[in-house]
Amino acid sequence: TPIAFKVDASMDALVATRPGDPLPKLGEAIQEAPESLRYRKRGGKIDWNIEDTYTMGLWSAYVDFCQWRCQNFPGIKPFSLSSV
Repeated sequence: TPIAFKVDASMDALVATRPGDPLPKLGEAIQEAPESLRYRKRGGKIDWNIEDTYTMGLWSAYVDFCQWRCQNFPGIKPFSLSSV
């Protein structure tokens, strides 16, 4: 099942790490600078490049991305996204 969305505005957190800088530790909260978050959410353009390492986080109470299913909708049993 394909899924598509604009990455830079959709992610809850997006951190670009320049070469040589320490990377965010996976498994912990991704700390994005507040001004970067505001810029992205207002439609600011990300300068994507192949030198930086991008760390992104997307959280949802309604989608379990590991189990690939929808959940927590009132009155609806959890269901697989592959069945949609």
